[in-house]
Amino acid sequence: IYCLSAMHIFVSSGAFSGVKSLDQLIPICNSHDIFNIELASGLKADEDYVDSLKINDKLNFLLHNYFPAPSRPFVLNLADSDSDNRNRSITFVENALKVCSVCDIPFYSVHAGFVANMVPEDLGRPERQKFDISQSQYDQSLSLFSQSIGKLSQLATKLGVKLLIENNVHAVPGSRISHLLLSTTNDIFKFCEHHCHENVGFLLDVAHLKVSSTHLGFDAYAAIECLAPWISALHLSDNDGRRDSNDLCRKDSWFWAPINQHCSKSVVPILESYRL
Repeated sequence: IYCLSAMHIFVSSGAFSGVKSLDQLIPICNSHDIFNIELASGLKADEDYVDSLKINDKLNFLLHNYFPAPSRPFVLNLADSDSDNRNRSITFVENALKVCSVCDIPFYSVHAGFVANMVPEDLGRPERQKFDISQSQYDQSLSLFSQSIGKLSQLATKLGVKLLIENNVHAVPGSRISHLLLSTTNDIFKFCEHHCHENVGFLLDVAHLKVSSTHLGFDAYAAIECLAPWISALHLSDNDGRRDSNDLCRKDSWFWAPINQHCSKSVVPILESYRL
């Protein structure tokens, strides 16, 4: 198994079927001796949730992407051509970084931006994401995303929190140019080369990588080797290569060998299998 010991494995809140809020989650973790939790997209929390994190000396937390889920849903997109939504997204991440600083959480992870202007109902539904994207649209979104990360990395540095970027999952067959940023090895490598330094790193989702490699035609094994220097954390789940289903990892899952061979032992493994 890839980790120094079981104490180092984090579990995504998505693993807890039917649990919709932080108040429900914490007692379940306490009762089952699950010590390390990633609070992930969609989980709700009360306004005073920061106090719940600060006073809990038994559990270790990470914050990921769209947590806590706001009462008025929106698409968290740091590359949005709609400046209002992009600024709202930046503010959301700024608040998450501040919470991490207050609660002694070492990093916050966020998904790479989207080229397409999506609505909340599009997320997680590839059949609704058949966008025709031009190279100029992609380049413009990448520029906006880079600007957002540059701004956020300054705040992260000031707060002493690391900012991690997660690769997107491209699950739409037949696309010439992805409607999602950082889905291919080449794009991730170029971005990391320019933006990943001491305070900005990369969260590799191996399941996203597998699906994207199927639909965009690149080598997922070679990608892990290529991106390893920037990887600070891993989202671990498996799938059939066509859809990001967040299935349980297996002993024969494809990613163990390249991870063990190329990734640092300081990388944080996060089990992101759902509905366990």
